[in-house]
Amino acid sequence: MPLPTTLVPHDAARRISMVGTDLDRMADRGAASAWVSDRARAWLSHRNDDVGLPGFYPFDALAAAYVAWPDLFDCAETNARIGRDRAQDWLYRQIFGESALLAGPDQDEAAPGETRSRIVYCADVDPALHARMMLLLARDSAGQAEPAEP
Repeated sequence: MPLPTTLVPHDAARRISMVGTDLDRMADRGAASAWVSDRARAWLSHRNDDVGLPGFYPFDALAAAYVAWPDLFDCAETNARIGRDRAQDWLYRQIFGESALLAGPDQDEAAPGETRSRIVYCADVDPALHARMMLLLARDSAGQAEPAEP
């Protein structure tokens, strides 16, 4: 479909991580912030205990953040297609299959049966995005952000 599409790949999303102190801040504010914090604890525990990482990547929150603050994302318009990656070797195709989402300027030509589209591809995010997101996520029941530190 000819709808605008923006992609924030995993590598870019990994630049923002939610850790225990973030969830503590949210819990301290009560209301919806505490509710979200409580439900995110299990995911944080899994990432800490089973994966060995100090935090988790808030993929869905990043999608909302792009709508609110696109200036904090390093994006460019480029081409994308779903099709066979001609650069991948035989073993890769046996494991992952023939089709992949391919993005970049080298995706100018689509093979027969493939469709090429223009997309916005965000290769990086500004580290300041974490603080901006926390201003929204750590609000109290009246919708007030945390008071500024002296």
